[in-house]
Amino acid sequence: MVPAFSRKKYINAFHHFRKEQFDKSALSFKKTPQLNPPYSVIDNILFGLGLSYFKMNKFSEAMGALTRVIEEHPRSDKWFMAHVVLGLAHERNAEKKSSVPFIRKGPYSKSSHCHSFPDRQVD
Repeated sequence: MVPAFSRKKYINAFHHFRKEQFDKSALSFKKTPQLNPPYSVIDNILFGLGLSYFKMNKFSEAMGALTRVIEEHPRSDKWFMAHVVLGLAHERNAEKKSSVPFIRKGPYSKSSHCHSFPDRQVD
């Protein structure tokens, strides 16, 4: 039997993050998707996981979680910041040339799914 999603455990992951207990935060966020959370919070879980890994300098792991936010949740309010942090993760991971496309794909690009920002290209 799969354990049920617990809002308390989900919120505890954020509390660990705020207390800068990034290892505990990452572990909590990593376990949460296995508990069948509501679809409406999956982008938050992935973004929290990505930020936790980023803060621990685990840039490859951060990139995986943030890429999922971008690809699987294009209308998420976390979509833009996932691009920003993903670009920073590439830069910190000594992949500076790879960081630029993620910043350029942000909300100002013509291919953006985020319609609440002006439609203009970032140069």
